[in-house]
Amino acid sequence: MDLNPAPEIRKALGVITDAELAVALEVETSTLATWRSEGRGPSFTKFGKKVFYFVDDVQLYLHNRRVDQEPQVAEQNEVTARGNVTGL
Repeated sequence: MDLNPAPEIRKALGVITDAELAVALEVETSTLATWRSEGRGPSFTKFGKKVFYFVDDVQLYLHNRRVDQEPQVAEQNEVTARGNVTGL
């Protein structure tokens, strides 16, 4: 039985640790540390030596990195309409 209330408190606050984010993004915690030192990656906050990420900030970061494939489909349809070879 886990008597550590920290995970539930973090959940209520909407924050995750760097270790939890590393698991979610399938990267090493050292990668997150590199991103932080380079000013890359999601926004974070520090409390002493502990690093935390607000879930909302992580979601915003991921949303902003989203690659929208729709313009390529529109471009392909435009090429098709002109009678050029498609599917390349």
